[in-house]
Amino acid sequence: MGRMDGTEFLARRREEDAGIAAIPVIVLTGDNRSIPEAERLGAVAVVKKGASVESLFDAIRPFAGDGSRTAGSSPGRAPAS
Repeated sequence: MGRMDGTEFLARRREEDAGIAAIPVIVLTGDNRSIPEAERLGAVAVVKKGASVESLFDAIRPFAGDGSRTAGSSPGRAPAS
């Protein structure tokens, strides 16, 4: 990601645009040390690099629903892998 890691990007974007806080973010990381920071910044799930495709799908599935959710509703946190 160049000179900015994912958690830094998430923090900056949320500071610059409060509207982005409503968008569910799933963080993919290879660094266990970034997990608490990602969660503090509001990541709905953290998937470790090297996890199975099914683990990634499990993190995405709660947010890829059938479109029946209304704007502003929250489906809850996805399981972390």
